[in-house]
Amino acid sequence: MNYQSPISPGRSWYEDTTGLRPEYPSLDGDRTCDVVIIGGGFTGLSAAAHLTKAGTNVVLIDAYRFGDGASGRNGGQLGTG
Repeated sequence: MNYQSPISPGRSWYEDTTGLRPEYPSLDGDRTCDVVIIGGGFTGLSAAAHLTKAGTNVVLIDAYRFGDGASGRNGGQLGTG
């Protein structure tokens, strides 16, 4: 599904050079999990990764594609310390 963000027209260089992103099924029906994370940007993806590594059953949901909003369009750097 292609989605054109109303706040950021066009596609980024990164998105154009990485190829197709994986498709994930829509959330349909009942799911059992320990934690639901709403939002697949930097924070949501990081939280899901850390919780999953700790053995937590996580469901991560987003209205569109993961990393499609501000997290996938800014030029900022994310670093530690």
